[in-house]
Amino acid sequence: VDISEVVVNQMSDKYVDYEEMEFNAMDARSMELIPDSCFDVIIDKGLFDSQLCAEDRMQSLNGLLAEMQRVVKPGGVYLIISHGPPPTRINHITSHSDFTVEHTGVPRPMHPRMNAKEDEDKKKHYIYACRRR
Repeated sequence: VDISEVVVNQMSDKYVDYEEMEFNAMDARSMELIPDSCFDVIIDKGLFDSQLCAEDRMQSLNGLLAEMQRVVKPGGVYLIISHGPPPTRINHITSHSDFTVEHTGVPRPMHPRMNAKEDEDKKKHYIYACRRR
């Protein structure tokens, strides 16, 4: 069973009353079904980070950034929610895209087993607002 097909079917069933919504499963690095410049905002929670873990990480990351830049409208925003602090993310974004980037850190909920003396970077999630020129 293809899990992506199951998820698409579940989402379609759940939001059946929202006729304007469409659900598809595809590789975010190659979205042939999506036209250029069609989204005002794209929210990425973890996808960018996962590409950095891939065996072919630079190729995967470049493909992801190229597609996000292609499908977001001029002036639109690709929001990346990441566990990685700015020194580990900004260069990846700016050297492989034409996005301008603003970022902020937000407190991460502390799990009871987490060490309170942990590195400050690990106590935050980071939001990168990548605006297409």
